[in-house]
Amino acid sequence: FGRFARQDGQQIDLGEAELSMKDFGQVLCVLCEVKDVKELRGDFVRTAFKAADADGGGSVDVEEFVRWYSAFSFSEEVCLNSRQQDTRTIARDLGIDVVDIERYRRAFDRFDSD
Repeated sequence: FGRFARQDGQQIDLGEAELSMKDFGQVLCVLCEVKDVKELRGDFVRTAFKAADADGGGSVDVEEFVRWYSAFSFSEEVCLNSRQQDTRTIARDLGIDVVDIERYRRAFDRFDSD
């Protein structure tokens, strides 16, 4: 958090630190292990920021971030890469258990040559 919370390009005390939506997007990139916000799904940054910005002030402070992270750190968007997320979306759309579709994916990948 502190790595991204800056004021006029200078790091500030965490107690005073706040993240803009742009900075929050960069934090999400680190958490989701992607290089660019464009690699995140749809409106994930906007909806996550809105959920984190509990007071609606237009920025996320440390306390808001901690609350958000404790609630969303195990979400698919944070824990899974885009391929895994796509696989789970397909499973839900087809009514297939996630464990089964992941097993199917592994079997497919074993024989897929391209």
